Amino acid sequence: MFGVVKHGRRKRGRGRPKRDRLKPPPGLLVGVVNPFDYAQGEMADPSGRVCQVRRSALFGRLRDIRSLIGQLGLGTDVNTSHVERFNGTSP
Repeated sequence: MFGVVKHGRRKRGRGRPKRDRLKPPPGLLVGVVNPFDYAQGEMADPSGRVCQVRRSALFGRLRDIRSLIGQLGLGTDVNTSHVERFNGTSP
C-alpha cells in the first residue's frame, strides 16, 4: 500500500462533498535536494555549475532523516549520489 486513505468530512448545507485523499503512511521519511547556481547577481558563476544545494524534508523531519542516514551508514546528509549512481548504471 502506498498511502492511507483520509476520508473527507461531510459538511452540511450547500456545496460538493469533500473527496477522499491519499495521505502518506506514518513513518515515511523523504528528503529533497534542490541544487541551484548563482546565475544572477554579483556572485554569478560564468560556468553555470551548481554552487549551492538546499536540503529540505518532504515527509518527516529533516533531523530524523539525517539520523536515519547516519544509522544506515550512507553518509551524514541528504544527497543524490545513490540515485545518480543507479541512473548511470541502469541500461
